Amino acid sequence: MIEQYRKSAQTFPKTPFATSPSPIDRERTKVVTEGNQNFFFARRAVEALLEDIEDALKKDDTVAAEAKRDLLSDVATLKIQMGRSVKSKQIIGVLLGNLFSVPSIAPLVTGLSHIVDNYFR
Repeated sequence: MIEQYRKSAQTFPKTPFATSPSPIDRERTKVVTEGNQNFFFARRAVEALLEDIEDALKKDDTVAAEAKRDLLSDVATLKIQMGRSVKSKQIIGVLLGNLFSVPSIAPLVTGLSHIVDNYFR
């Protein structure tokens, strides 16, 4: 290919250059700095843990149907609380206590509780 180009560069097919990427939209891009990095990752960890807790509860056959509905409502309420700018420590504490009573999700709830205690209260 290089040899063909050297022989006749004028007739060699040219490939178009790739367009340059568009500039970063600062309004839509969240910038993570060292100051807010831990909080950013803690929020992501909380979201992931709540999803894992919800999935584990749905699959847990040892929990009665009515209790499972209540616990899933507790998870939904926790999601709402964690999304609020002002969080209620009392509500979060009660919800975590309710969820901690289920053995299949107790380790996840313990991890969630530590993150909430360190970053969100």
